[in-house]
This record gives sequence, C-alpha cells and structure tokens, in this order.
Amino acid sequence: MSDDEQHRNIPVEAHTARDPMTLLVVVAIVVFGALGIGSALWGGRVFHSADLLLHYAPYRDAAPEHFLPQRPCVSDPVDNVLPASTELHKQALDGHFALWDSYAGGGAPLGSVPNFAALSPLSLPAWVLPPWLAPGYIKLLEILAGAAGTALFLRRLRLTRAAAALGGLLFVSSGFMVLWSNWPQTRTATCIPWVFWAIERFVAKRTVASAVPIALSVAAMLLGGFPAIAGYALYAAVPYLIIRLFATNSTRSATKHTAVGFAFIAAGATLIAFQLFAFATQLAGLNLDRAQTANVRLPFSSLVTAFAPSAYGECGGREYFGPYNQLEVVAFVGAAALVLVGVAILRGTAPGVPRAARSFFISALAVTVTLGWVGHLPLQIAQKFPVFSNNPVFRIRSLFGFLVAVLAAMGFDRLQRMPRPNSRTRGRLEIGGWCIALGMVMALVWRNHSVYRTVVGYRASAFILPLIAGGVAVAVVGIAATRRFATAPNRARIAVLAVLPIIVLVESTTFARGFWPRIERNEFYPTTSVHSFLARNSQNGERYIGTGFTMLPGTNVYYELSTPNGHGFTTPRWMELLKTIDPTVAHTPTFTAFASQLAVERVASPILDRMAVKWVVTDPREPLYGTKDSTPIATSTVALHSSSAVEAPLPNVQLRGIGVTVQTAKALTRPAWLRIDVLDTAKRVIASNRRRVDAEFNSGEFMVAIAGESLAPGRRTVRVSLEGGTGLVQLGAAGSIPAPVLSIVKPADDGLRLRFVGPANVWQRTTALARVRWASRAIESDNTVARLTYLAQHRSPDTIVIEQPESQTDGLGATILRADTTGDQRHIRVAARGSGYVVIADALVDGWHATVDGHSTPLLTADHAMVAVRVPKGIHNLVVTYTPPKQRLGFVVSIATLLALCAILLATRQRKRQTALHVKRDASQR
Repeated sequence: MSDDEQHRNIPVEAHTARDPMTLLVVVAIVVFGALGIGSALWGGRVFHSADLLLHYAPYRDAAPEHFLPQRPCVSDPVDNVLPASTELHKQALDGHFALWDSYAGGGAPLGSVPNFAALSPLSLPAWVLPPWLAPGYIKLLEILAGAAGTALFLRRLRLTRAAAALGGLLFVSSGFMVLWSNWPQTRTATCIPWVFWAIERFVAKRTVASAVPIALSVAAMLLGGFPAIAGYALYAAVPYLIIRLFATNSTRSATKHTAVGFAFIAAGATLIAFQLFAFATQLAGLNLDRAQTANVRLPFSSLVTAFAPSAYGECGGREYFGPYNQLEVVAFVGAAALVLVGVAILRGTAPGVPRAARSFFISALAVTVTLGWVGHLPLQIAQKFPVFSNNPVFRIRSLFGFLVAVLAAMGFDRLQRMPRPNSRTRGRLEIGGWCIALGMVMALVWRNHSVYRTVVGYRASAFILPLIAGGVAVAVVGIAATRRFATAPNRARIAVLAVLPIIVLVESTTFARGFWPRIERNEFYPTTSVHSFLARNSQNGERYIGTGFTMLPGTNVYYELSTPNGHGFTTPRWMELLKTIDPTVAHTPTFTAFASQLAVERVASPILDRMAVKWVVTDPREPLYGTKDSTPIATSTVALHSSSAVEAPLPNVQLRGIGVTVQTAKALTRPAWLRIDVLDTAKRVIASNRRRVDAEFNSGEFMVAIAGESLAPGRRTVRVSLEGGTGLVQLGAAGSIPAPVLSIVKPADDGLRLRFVGPANVWQRTTALARVRWASRAIESDNTVARLTYLAQHRSPDTIVIEQPESQTDGLGATILRADTTGDQRHIRVAARGSGYVVIADALVDGWHATVDGHSTPLLTADHAMVAVRVPKGIHNLVVTYTPPKQRLGFVVSIATLLALCAILLATRQRKRQTALHVKRDASQR
C-alpha cells in the first residue's frame, strides 16, 4: 500500500479540531506553565533567584541557619538583568526612557542597546508589573509564545494539531529554555520557531507581502538581546529557506525568491537599527577576550543530560559536579522526545509532510551535535565565521532543543497517521536502528558512571526515571507498530498514544520544577540598614565599593547606588583603572569585584579618590582596618549564657573594634549574635554592635566592629552578651575576678573612618573627590604606563591628567553650583574664577557630547578614562548629554524600513481589493 493510500485510510477524527489528543497536549502545556511557575503568578512567591543575596553580607544576617540559595549557580539575573530592567521600569514610571545607566561601573548604555531585551515583545510584563511579579509573567509569555510559534510552524508543515502542539511543549521545556529563564537568552530563543514559521509561510505563498513576517520575527529575535543565539538561529534558518525554495520551485523562481527572503532577513536587522547601531558601536569599543578554540565545546558524554538532566547532580544545594556550569551543560529534551526523534528518523514522515523539511532537520541536528559536542575540525572551521569566533558554542543548545522538538513532533505525527513501517525491510532496519540507539544510550550512561562514580554525591539513580520513561515510550511505539493497533478503533489508538504526551509532561514538569526558583517575597532584594545608610549619606552620585562579594556587585543598580565596578560591559580604559587598583578585580570580562580583605593601601588608592568612591563596605567576618593592640594572655575562662552578660574594663582609647577569645561553645544553637556594648560611667550605652555567630565561633578570636572613633575620653566598660540561641560559651579571661580578655582595634592614619556597623561595616574614605569637580591644572601625558603610575601615586584634587596638548589655565579655583550625576543629560553650573576643567568621574564613551552656554564644546579624556570639559572664566551652564551613537541614522533606517514594510502590506491589500472588485464586476456582467 502506498503512502497516499495509507493516508486516505486514516480516520478523519485524527484531523479534526475535536481530536481529544490535541486537547490533551494543549492541557499539558497549560499544566506545565501553571505547575512550573506556580504561585509566582499570583504573588505568593517570586519567580527569581534573588535569594542568592542572603548568602552575602549585609543580607546574610536575615538568612535562616544553614541557608542555601535555591539556585546558587544562577547569578546574572540577580546582579545584572533584573536590576537593569527595574531601573528601566522606574524611569518609565517617571515618564522617561532610560538610555544610560549611571550606577554601574563608570556608566553604560541601558535602553539604547538590546542587551537587556527591554523592547522585546516578551518583556512587556517588566514595563507594566512590579519587579517582583514580572519575572513569572515573562516566563509564562515565553511558554505561550514559544509553544504557539512551534505549533504554527509545524502546522505549516502539515503535521496534525496534536503533534504540532506536542512540539511546542517539547521546545519550551527543553534544557536551554528552562535553565536560562530570567535571562534575555530565552526571550531571544523563543523567537526561533517564529522565524521558521515566517520562512515556511513565505515558501508556501511566495509573495513579497508574505515575506514581511520574516522581517518582523527576525527583529523580535534581535530585540531579545543575545546576538549569539540569534546568530545560531539564522545560520540554520538561511539554509532552510534555500532548501525549501529549491525543493518546491524551479531554479529561476527559487533564486528570485531566495533573494527576496534574504532581503527581508536583512530588513529585520534594519528594523531595529535604532538599537543595533549603538550596540555595534559599544561592542567595537570593548575587549571581551572571548576567543574560542576547537576544544572549547561540551563533552560528548554530556549528551546524557538530554534524557537524564541530573546525571551530574544539580546546582541546588551545591551538589553539581559536572563539566562547566550546569547552565551550560544540560541539554534536556526528555527520553520520550528522543524516542519520537528515532521514529522520525527511522520511519520517515507521514504523507503530506515535506520530506525536504525532515531531511533538513535531521541534517541540522547532526551538524549542531557535531559543533556543540564533538568539536575538532568542524568547530575549527565554524570559528572562522561570526558568532562562532567569539562566543562559546555551549549556547547552541537553544537550537538543539528546537530541532529535537520539531523532529519529535514529526515522529508523533507519523505514529498518529501511519503507525506501522512501510515494509518488512524497513521494519527490520528500524529494529536495527533501535538497537544501535540503545547501545549508544547505554554507552553514555556507562561512561558517565565510570567517570563520576568516585565523586561524592554521584547518583546513579538519576538515570532510573529517564530510562523507565524511555522504555515505556519505546513500548508504546512497539505497540503502535502492530497490525492490531492499525485496525483498532480510533479511541483505543488515542488511548495508547496519549501515554507519550503524558510522559513528556511528567518529564518536563519534574525537570522545570526542580530548577525554577520560587522564593519568598521578603527574599527579593531586601533593603538592609547598610543600603539605607548609603542612600542617606551619598549625595551627588558618590560611589562605594564592596570587598569580595559584599553587597553582591551589580545589585547596586536596583537600589540606585553607584559603584565603579559591577556586572556589565566595561570600557577597556576603565578596566585598566580598576586593575591598577586591584589586579584581581576582573573575574570575567564583564564582571568586576574587588578582593575580599582588600589591603588598606589599595583601599586608599588615589584612583578611587578620582572615581568619587566615598565608601568602602566590608564583610563583618573580614579583619578590621586599623591598629590592633596585643591581646592579653588568657589565664582562665568566663562562662557566657544566652541569658547573661559579662563585663570587662576598657582602656581609654578610640575604637574600631573589640574582640573576645572564644575557648569553646557548648550546645550553642543558632541563629545567635554576640553583642558588645560600650558603657560610660553611668552604664549608658555609648557605642554598640552585634555580629552573627558563624560556624567558626567555636574557638579563636571573634572581632566585633565598633564605630567609636569619636568617643569622648573617660572611663568605660565593655559588656558582652549573647542574643538568640541557647547554650554556653567559654571566653578567655584574666584577673582575680575573671573578666573577658579583650582585643582592641584602634584607628590608624589610613584615610578611613568607620561610620556604620551592622550586617556590614561601612568605612568613609576621607580623601574621596566629588563625582563632578573642578580642576584648575592639567598634566599632559600620552604614555599609558606613565599615566596610570601617576594616577596611582599622586593625590592632587585640583589636577587632571590629559592626553591632548594642555591649554594654558589660570590655576584658579571654582565653585560647582549645580551638578546632576545621573541620567542621560547632566546639567552642571559652575562659577569659575579662571579657566580650567569640569571633571565628571564617569567613563568617556562614544555618544556623549557637551555644550557650554549652548555652544558645542569637545569632551576630553581625563585621568585616563574619565570626562573633562574645558570651561573659561565666569559663570557657565554646562550640559552633557548622552545620545546613542548614530542614533539619528538608526532611527532613519528603522523608520524607512517600517514604512517600506507598511507600504508593501498596503499595496498588497489594495491589489487584493481591486482584484475582488474586478471579479465581482465580471460576475455581475455575466
């Protein structure tokens, strides 16, 4: 029997809208989204990993004992993506679209570039919902849009509705789409099926108007903010366009329509030229240092995660032990999906489904696996081309998930409409194929087991459930291949095949719920007393730095506090300044954090003065800056209970910290805090602080910061008490009446002043300069090393270092009457007694320009990376404005493209209307 004859024998119920299988799969998609996101949709929880903050000071004091973040391997959405989108949201509420971020690093483009997917259609919830509620709805929108796009594309390939919907579920639940949630990456990847749908629609209609959706879908994908994923998608979409056109048209016609398709793909880019031009300029000025080699790829054995996502453990609870980060490795699609892919490969497509499309997706999947997991020569060749040359190939898993979803849907469609092999020979070949596939699976499982069986935490049980799911799926396929199944009533066949979508739902939901975060509302960017202190005491954009991961660099944008470092693109010159302060500051090309226990000479760097860094925030567990007195020798112990306190006399000195010596801590329950109060002669508390007891409390010195640098002279007493918890602590003591032995840290001549103590310690840098200041003198230097050396060694607040020939200045001072330090436009008013320079301690990037009293004036590079404007004597108004590079040209190109697309649609509509009128007129004349 031919394919066409078998197709005619299929019951019509399989193709109607009332097919219960279609309803089952649609319900499965809804259940997947509802169970995966859960109560985050109505505000009971938050769909975000911000609980990671509780792992660091100053948030740590609010964390429960033995706290672990739900997803400790996830940090970018916490310290980069959500803070940026929140700033955009806040500015939008004030009626302003924020083009520039003034808080992170030396400043960086914000809404002017697509980095944060601000203008992606999938980011709509971020504009209209509170920041704690938006992430859940963004994910829901991704699920619905991704599933709908995949289903529409597969319907274009003439798959059944149930198969198309199943493909949508498989795509949105694939490893990349689940693990990269809350990043712009998934907003980019969600558009992949829409690009293929638009191409397939164009292949079918072959009109200029039908190509317009290609441009729109490409534009939406690029607005997603992650060019590498868009690049991988286009590397697959362009060959698909060519193959489909040449498979269905003459060579001449296919060539013509291919050119049209290419033109509309390009139109997708020009449609968002208003952002792409600025983005291209930004990247051109950066050194991301991401050159790739053919060995930078995923281990082939990690393909085991395609059906066993927990093969290497999970990042929750820090149990992950596999290669790279779990986010970069897991390629989950599910055991049932892989079985359906096998059906599509071994059994072919049902009649009506384009064979060229099936062949393309099989080939594209093979190429994707080769590049992503095999590497070597093929990857080496690919790295000669854009995207592959400067991006890790790991993110090709976004395309892997889509390709598998399409092939699995084709396999399910084949089972629905033609369950049996076409011939006995094909059946035997299929059996051989399944045996080979089973052998490969067992080889992958055994290889991983042999490599990781000695690793603590390795769980062979991670393979049990996937293997069961795969076994059941294979059994269903085997049943479907029997003669009795082919002649069984439609309801019976639906009941058997319904097992496969149910397996997919169980696998996908189990995987997603195990990874997607759902945190408490009070864990979502809590405002601590440290944040409140900095907000009250930082005027005119003064910056702070945190040592180590204190305050988690990058989160400052959420709180609208400024730092010179953080998470984001950093200009090479600004990075050189940071590295001059601390050579270890660059953890990655886009993430900078100063070292923990940062040496005092680095904290006192004159470069930090010029960066307007007024505050240093340190973890309470770090040693205190200052001079430490020698600690008396303990000759006895004194007991401290949670319900009691012990006292000791305190020398008449200024203080930065007081420590006690812990001998033992018996049966001490946590959370608990050790409190130290400084009392005057009237037993009044004149200085106080407490520090949370940690796991190292059982022995050794335990120091508590005390802001006592301005205490009045006089006799004092220290009271030591234990708050919270129960148990007994033995402290080192001395004297006839045992009193705790105290360690004292006194102020030093280090340019620091301890201003705030609590969940983190805040130090004021007394030599910090204003973010907008006046320089009456300039030193010329065109040598980078000499310039950085001078800046690191000289503290000269009225002098700047410039590279241009220095114009004569009067050497007189000035008063800054007004200084805006945030936003896209800075208004500065200065009263200068002579000519000099207004210096802005922000990174000079392409796009900034200045006017003095309305007249354009050049910007100069000051102090290696910052901004200076020469101003003559007198009172002047200086306006410094950020305009995205080539903004006018970008808007012209974008508007011209939009108008051209609208004109095409209008012309087509008018032509259709005229054609309809002619037909109607002809009919009336007859």
